[in-house]
Amino acid sequence: MTEPSAADANQARSRLLSRIMQWTVALTAPVAAAGWFMWDFPTALGIVCGSALGAANFMLLGRSLQKMFAQPEEHRGSNWTLPVTMLVKWPLILGALVIVMFFLPVSPQGIAVGALVSLVAGATAALREHRSGAPER
Repeated sequence: MTEPSAADANQARSRLLSRIMQWTVALTAPVAAAGWFMWDFPTALGIVCGSALGAANFMLLGRSLQKMFAQPEEHRGSNWTLPVTMLVKWPLILGALVIVMFFLPVSPQGIAVGALVSLVAGATAALREHRSGAPER
């Protein structure tokens, strides 16, 4: 059995990130429509915003992990460093959350549901990627 190359692993991570975004959009649309129908517009907008924040979190995490796996020797040892995206991920996400909460007419419950939708999309994409026959190490 041959060991996958770094380019193959990077391509697989990029494909997974793309599928997470596709699943996030596919799950967010019907959940937001249901939120608007069952509750109100601020809840539906909150679902969309929460899902977008969750997707942004996956994007930043995926990019930083791609950089770490591409050059692992740079990120370990005595001068251990993190990619910039990993360092600014939480301040960016939390700053965007503050902006959304204060300047858009959203409900906090909608944002929580949207974040949950993003997590479900990430788990679904990862499970489907694993089941599609991706080579195990």
